[in-house]
Amino acid sequence: MVWNRNMADIRIESVQSPFDDPDIARLGISVVMRADAMGLLPERSIHSLDLAEWKRVAQDVTRAGVGKGIFARHLGAAEPDSNRFLAILEHVNDASAARGKSPRCIRRASHPA
Repeated sequence: MVWNRNMADIRIESVQSPFDDPDIARLGISVVMRADAMGLLPERSIHSLDLAEWKRVAQDVTRAGVGKGIFARHLGAAEPDSNRFLAILEHVNDASAARGKSPRCIRRASHPA
């Protein structure tokens, strides 16, 4: 069986608050790229990293069961505190990294149903 999946077209050309902080931008891009590599994002173009795009990514990731609790508390915020947002990104980045290394995820990625 051949499995073809179109990945999202991710080329971050601009960032807006809260991603204008270098640490937040680095983690945000890491989460987006990992989520795409894991097949959690639908095929779409992502050229700007801002709060609206982040909320779309967060909804896609939570549908897959990653970071549900932390995202649920965050998604309603209009503009999160930068320290809190950095902690959220670290948590989601760690959760997605752990999920990406799990045997179930590896098995599903190499032998999709």
